[in-house]
Amino acid sequence: NWNVTCHTAMVLGALAVAEDYPEAANTVLDKAITYMPTCLKYFKPDGVWYEGNTYWIMTTEFLTLYLRAIADNDPTHNSIAALPGIKETGTFFLRTLQSSGDMFCYADGHSTTPVNYPTFFYFAKAFNQPELAQWCRGEIKKSIANNSTLNEFFFLSLPWYNTATASTTAIPSLQVFHNDIADIAVLCGDQSKAGALKLITKGGQPMKSHQQMDAGTFVVGSDGIDWTAELGAENYNVPGFWENKAGGRRWNYFRNNNFSHNTIAIDKQLHNAEGSAKVSNAIYDGANPSVTIDMSSMLSPLAQSAHRTFTLVDDYTIDVTDEV
Repeated sequence: NWNVTCHTAMVLGALAVAEDYPEAANTVLDKAITYMPTCLKYFKPDGVWYEGNTYWIMTTEFLTLYLRAIADNDPTHNSIAALPGIKETGTFFLRTLQSSGDMFCYADGHSTTPVNYPTFFYFAKAFNQPELAQWCRGEIKKSIANNSTLNEFFFLSLPWYNTATASTTAIPSLQVFHNDIADIAVLCGDQSKAGALKLITKGGQPMKSHQQMDAGTFVVGSDGIDWTAELGAENYNVPGFWENKAGGRRWNYFRNNNFSHNTIAIDKQLHNAEGSAKVSNAIYDGANPSVTIDMSSMLSPLAQSAHRTFTLVDDYTIDVTDEV
């Protein structure tokens, strides 16, 4: 995310003096196109940001500053918008909100930060996604009514304001957002019915940046209430916080290890920090859609194989089956 932040700042500065220093400005713009994909590749293919919602916000708020500035001033340098996952990431964020409207608090993320970012107005217009604009207007209204803290770029909500309204469409019963590091899946009953459930689960790789041992965890809720919770990020200043290798001190902290998550633990042992959990199967059709996460390497060597399957039995029932 710092890759995007720094390049955006340099590009905005370059555009500000481009009339006087065109060659220098073009050099900065060319370098941004060359190096920003090094970071942005982590959005592919479905828009997931594996480091958690807090870092999704940091990355996309600067990314949209860049994309809007380029689109308005130098469209020849606009190839970043076409990278895999960029178009999808706003919808990913919206679909993975919990029943309460709080953010799904995976990795080093937080759940209750007010979501009043003009980022969604940009995505709504650039990629013809009116539901993002409609939702963002509602979040801004709530933030003002509750006197909530406003995002540092909130002022852009005025020039970027979008009045688009989405047609009512049913949310799919199962959506899987694939990612090289952390697949995320959402199962939900008919959200127009009182009491219908919504469940969010994920895969993961503990040794990657900002990860916790939360692979296989899930949150579930209904009617605006979250019935389970993720605790969020630990204090970054605790000793050994960044030791994410096997045996590292990062895993001594409850928030970071698997004991604080709704996932599998065998014999009170930590997950394998070198492991990886991925969605291995998804059934979208039929009355009972389901998704399976392969936890085998995460629980190695304690188990030869381990799979966790979530099945939507009906609008009010989701079955969780562990095969170890």
